[in-house]
Amino acid sequence: MTRVGSTPTPSSSNLLTIIFNMLKQDWEYQTTLNNSTISYDEREQYERLLRERQRKHLENVQNQRSQNWQPCMHDQCPSCHGTGVRIDGSACTHGISCPCPKCSPTF
Repeated sequence: MTRVGSTPTPSSSNLLTIIFNMLKQDWEYQTTLNNSTISYDEREQYERLLRERQRKHLENVQNQRSQNWQPCMHDQCPSCHGTGVRIDGSACTHGISCPCPKCSPTF
């Protein structure tokens, strides 16, 4: 390296070596990406299996909700009949806690 003032600067051959190494690393990285890229058929198979797993999961969630179903206590409210709105348009607040799926913060 040659020096200009107190700042070291690479010589032209060192600079070319640095650039070459950077390009080589980038090329190796791109080659690795291309070699690890999955084919269209593999992607379709992956997506099909994922959709099937998701469908089964949602079925299990729905079955669990069905097994735990119970009538909503709020539906028995004489002021709002479970709508949360009284006849005069005001909000109906219930002093009861209901474990039904409609009132529970679950899916």
